Amino acid sequence: MAVAFVASSQTGTSDALVTTLNVPVPAGAASGHIAVVAIEQWEVANPAVTPPAGFTALTTVISGSQKLKVFWKRLTGADSGNYSFAWSGSQWSMGHCILFSGGLSSGDPVEATNTATTASGTSIPSTTVSTTTEPFLSHFVANENAATATPPTSYTETRDGDYIHSNYRIPAASGSHTASGGTTSASTLMLVHLVAFKPDAGGGGSQTIVADLLATSTSIFSPVVVQIVQPPVLSTPSIVFSPTVSPGTATVQVPLLTAPASVFNPLVDMGSIRPPLLTTTSTIFDPTVVRLLQVISVLLLAAPSTIMSPTIVGGEAGDVAGSISDIARVNMLVDRGLTEPQRLSNIDLMSLVLADGAQTLVIKTEATAAVHLWRYLRTVRDS
Repeated sequence: MAVAFVASSQTGTSDALVTTLNVPVPAGAASGHIAVVAIEQWEVANPAVTPPAGFTALTTVISGSQKLKVFWKRLTGADSGNYSFAWSGSQWSMGHCILFSGGLSSGDPVEATNTATTASGTSIPSTTVSTTTEPFLSHFVANENAATATPPTSYTETRDGDYIHSNYRIPAASGSHTASGGTTSASTLMLVHLVAFKPDAGGGGSQTIVADLLATSTSIFSPVVVQIVQPPVLSTPSIVFSPTVSPGTATVQVPLLTAPASVFNPLVDMGSIRPPLLTTTSTIFDPTVVRLLQVISVLLLAAPSTIMSPTIVGGEAGDVAGSISDIARVNMLVDRGLTEPQRLSNIDLMSLVLADGAQTLVIKTEATAAVHLWRYLRTVRDS
């Protein structure tokens, strides 16, 4: 589900000289909600704050004696009462809590943070974060002189105390999010914190999937092809799956295939093979392209899909006179002192060429004879 504001709370409208700050749990707290607590402190000392169980320290912003400290917690039940934060040595303090739903259900939900300070003025400093999701944005301002505040443009105010102010926003898109345009009623030193929380999978935006998605355990046909191939062409036991798409506005174009397979990006020198050719644990079919004037367009599937898996002869029968393959074959025959008729394939001929360390037709490497042939076909094509 999409992120949504639930409720907020505060310790009061003004600060108090304390060593423990009891921030009320907002109404409606439930398992899975995320609580964000901001604490304003004022004194020269900067004692470490001990948060309640389950809270994680997020940001501390300090300027002179003024401090703004932010914490978050993912609720595991319907919290009630107070969240008690403690430290040594009294501090003038007050706190706010924002509670929202639909945040990331496991792991770190914080996608981006930003802070800012200003020594004096009535304009709340601008802050910006960038996200790939449609996040929940929490925005806190702490000021040294007592003042009311107007929230940044497009932000909703949740609490407005003398020395701390809290706001939120739920943008309709991913990208750059700025909090600007907020003001205070009195000129003051200010500390600002902006944090973007990720939405849980399945919420926060629309997705587009363009797909031919197949279920396990469909085997994908891997034909023996000696013509031009337009993939994907995969062999068993490839498993095609329908991925879980994270929320947002991103468009996902598939086929997407299973991990732990690696994505195969072949070195294709000739023909019309267009990667990606995808996953292993199945072996990727890496066809040897010999004849270049036939085309096979595939998604070809084998049983148990019961989709027809034809025997492919492809294109015009026989070699095409005058093709790049024919030119390469003639050159290899001449290099080996051979004449037609020969029953050797072009790969066989390339193997004979490679076996002679003194030959100059191709540069010998650790590659296979098929790869050498492809590279040589490219040389013939480009010459």
